[in-house]
Amino acid sequence: MMPPLSIALTTATGYFVLSHQQWRTLHGATVMPVLYQRLALILMVGLHAFLLYRGIDLGVGQNLSLLNVMSQLMWMIVLIVMMLTWFQPLESLILFVAPFAGVLVLLAQWFPGYHIIQTAGDPKTLWHILLALFTFSVLCLAALLAVLMAMQEHMLRRDPSQRLLQQIPPLESVEQSLFAVIWVGFGLLSCVLLTSVMAFHQEFNADLIQKLVLTGLAWLTFAALLGGRYFLGWRGRPAIRGTLIGVGLLMVLVVLSSLGIAWIAP
Repeated sequence: MMPPLSIALTTATGYFVLSHQQWRTLHGATVMPVLYQRLALILMVGLHAFLLYRGIDLGVGQNLSLLNVMSQLMWMIVLIVMMLTWFQPLESLILFVAPFAGVLVLLAQWFPGYHIIQTAGDPKTLWHILLALFTFSVLCLAALLAVLMAMQEHMLRRDPSQRLLQQIPPLESVEQSLFAVIWVGFGLLSCVLLTSVMAFHQEFNADLIQKLVLTGLAWLTFAALLGGRYFLGWRGRPAIRGTLIGVGLLMVLVVLSSLGIAWIAP
């Protein structure tokens, strides 16, 4: 079997090559067939999953260090994007996610860090962590769609005839996909809040309160965004700002939790 570092280098290189292929595609260049790109992405996702398994599932517990968590989140995002491209013309998102995935694969291999959590005898904690990570990955996908919308709006204002605009889905299609993803993420986030209160109500402490506060603020942000969309017809910049603010709050939560930092005094 190849050493883990060699697998990480292979995986990162594959991600970088796929991102470069998408860049060339967006600029009208001839690249490898779509089928080969999809097969290559499946291989990279599989190798990435193997590295996550080796880096997280240790004999003493699960190593949820910051870089391991970020790498796992990016793996989930790439996996979701990969599946979306089978049904929606959203291959351009690979240009955004693949480089970050490649960098995080290498960083998690070189600087693993240690934040050990015991979940072997506590399945509710394990499932809660997995649900929270999956929820955040879905909402990160919404943030990527919001960034893509912002880029499209900027290009449309500057030069509507740009070739790049012809290579990505129409703005209306991206906006519809954005709100569809937000609805899914909002439902998952509601489940995270509900299960947090139900499963851990006897373990309230400063760390749990901190997580509930940030998660609650993100939930209110997305609730306001969806309400504004339904009742006031929000679109464009309000949708972009609301999405990025909500995901930003959850990003702060992930970083603080992985580093073990509490800003609410016990």
